[in-house]
Amino acid sequence: MTLDLKKRRIRIHSTTLHALNDPPYIELLINPDKLTLAVRASKKKHRLAHKAYYDPKRDNELYSDSLLSQLARIAAGMNRRGSYRILGIHYPDQNLILFEIRNMFPINKSSIKDSINESN
Repeated sequence: MTLDLKKRRIRIHSTTLHALNDPPYIELLINPDKLTLAVRASKKKHRLAHKAYYDPKRDNELYSDSLLSQLARIAAGMNRRGSYRILGIHYPDQNLILFEIRNMFPINKSSIKDSINESN
């Protein structure tokens, strides 16, 4: 998964959706106490459901300023202009992929530069 705070974009990679058996809908769940973000296969009627467009050649993109703002509040040191990658763990019995926010890493120069400046 990629979090792009500058563009307010959450990119869910096609391999993530495929691991969840290409669901038509997904839910994004945040646990601020455990610093985790989960992507779970869902049904259309669920109130947290987002339409997922599975295409093996393209990643799924969602735009949510409120979700990314919430993540930035709970993740210390997150640059609001940066992009981050988070690797997930698949739990097939729960039909979800869990991402640990504390394990995210910057993927562009501005995020790396700012995180170095903040640590000095």
